[in-house]
Amino acid sequence: MSTTREAARTSGLKVELGGNPISRLERTPPGNSEIIGVVAAAVVLFVAFGSLFAMLLPDRDRGRRVGSGLMIVTLMTHVLTIGQIGPILGALIGLGVGIDYALFIVSRYRSGLKKG
Repeated sequence: MSTTREAARTSGLKVELGGNPISRLERTPPGNSEIIGVVAAAVVLFVAFGSLFAMLLPDRDRGRRVGSGLMIVTLMTHVLTIGQIGPILGALIGLGVGIDYALFIVSRYRSGLKKG
């Protein structure tokens, strides 16, 4: 790709490649930050819930909801222009909100048990 660009350049002509096919080729692969975030969330939920089964229930439910949301965003890309960071950001926000709500529900339940 860069050899084609360099071969077309002359002293008076600056050549740059762009468009959808080029951006797909030059796209950087996703990093490990998403995986690290999910693992950290699993550890926090395991400590809060005290059970592997109880930890996996919000993860399974959240995974379905975030997955369906990402599918809807993917369908929307055929009609709208959505940046590359959009689906990743949406997935991470969905995971964070799911963890917060799970912890909120458990803390409310535990405080209710303490009050009788």
